[in-house]
Amino acid sequence: MVRLSKRRVNINKITSIVKFRLQYRREREEIGIMDEEEDEVDERIFLLYRLKKRQRYETRNSYRSRNVNEFERDLEEGEGSWLNDTEFLQKYRITREALQSIVALIKDHRVFKRGKRGRRQAKVEHQLMAFLKYVGSEGSGAGGMELRNVLKVGYGTTKLYRDRVVKALCSLKEKVITWPDRSERLVISNKIEYLYGLPNCIGIIDGTLLPLYREPQSHDAPDYHGRKYPYSLSVLIVCDSDRLIRYYLAGWPGSAHDNRIWKDTRIFKNPHAHFECNEYIIGDCAFSPSWFLVPTFKKMPGQELPSNHQTFNDAISSPRAISEQTNGILKGRFPWLRQIRMNITENKNSLKNILEYIDAIFILHNLLVMRCEVDIPQSWHDQDDYDSNDVQDDSSMIARDEERSWRVRASGGLLLDVSTSEDGSRRNTLLTHIVDTAAIDWAKKNRKKFRNATSV
Repeated sequence: MVRLSKRRVNINKITSIVKFRLQYRREREEIGIMDEEEDEVDERIFLLYRLKKRQRYETRNSYRSRNVNEFERDLEEGEGSWLNDTEFLQKYRITREALQSIVALIKDHRVFKRGKRGRRQAKVEHQLMAFLKYVGSEGSGAGGMELRNVLKVGYGTTKLYRDRVVKALCSLKEKVITWPDRSERLVISNKIEYLYGLPNCIGIIDGTLLPLYREPQSHDAPDYHGRKYPYSLSVLIVCDSDRLIRYYLAGWPGSAHDNRIWKDTRIFKNPHAHFECNEYIIGDCAFSPSWFLVPTFKKMPGQELPSNHQTFNDAISSPRAISEQTNGILKGRFPWLRQIRMNITENKNSLKNILEYIDAIFILHNLLVMRCEVDIPQSWHDQDDYDSNDVQDDSSMIARDEERSWRVRASGGLLLDVSTSEDGSRRNTLLTHIVDTAAIDWAKKNRKKFRNATSV
């Protein structure tokens, strides 16, 4: 038996009363009785009937009113503002100036346009702030109830805001995350050579894991069980010397090896479209050597690395740390990446939704790098965000940079030109180059002497 709603039951009752009143009115008119009180009762009943028919709900609580708009209060600047610059950065992970510059890029997207029907949308600034607070929170802090309490916006509303912002940011992907052209690659290689002594290197590749909050509810859930976290996603990132992401591939389960993911990239499948004959990128020992990728030498269990291999690994440890720093900055600025609280199910859209959020975060990172706002407060760093021991503090990086730049100038800026496509030959040639010039490096072991030589 069909169960009627309370609204439908009440409308049926009023309808029967209306029919009775109409019949009674006709009978009064037929015998010529004029009764103003009865006519007034009829009008009230007819009015109540029309109101009930218009209402969508029988009863509905009034919306909670807010005396203060949290977003507008947080955006206020100057003396007496609710949040100073440091507090705003801590809450939303970017500066007010960066927020306005990003808003200028996405505000004209059609997702923010009001349709013919419906309520007026909130300001783009407010929707972007809701997204930033979400991805800038870790664990339960990114939950709907927590955001509702902080931003004073309903759970459904914050999700609507986030999805709009993600769609608008993803529309910028082809403009913001691009492989460098020939002139850009020349600038990158010159900078890496000047700082680290590696000629013709145009980027650094590395893989990182993004932990999942819970076990995927899909038939391939065991595939997401990685070496470091119970369940995770693997992401492969290629960045340049400025920590700008030039290419990435996300979506592989946590058990996938970095080299396997690398072989699925368009760069590996079509290297001649991305490299000149003498250009290459560097990575760790997880990758197989080729003419366009130079990995470190792997130390086998129970064996010592030959001295020249160790010298080679030491020489490229500093530039390889750039990729680790990029991963650390991503997870430090956007802690949502440390524990993705979204479910993976048999529905393909569940994984697609996560990847869209990752896209939006990587695009935000590049936009901030372009604004020279890549660095984050030291308190945001977490050692678990780094996947190797290659990360050094700023002081050691500066000292190594000075050492490398001094050596390059001392060696006359030797360029390496290897056009062969034989696997491993690029690394062997670079090994010879590094070992031959290493005598200059270790001839002055005192770091202060290297600094003095640089200043001359």
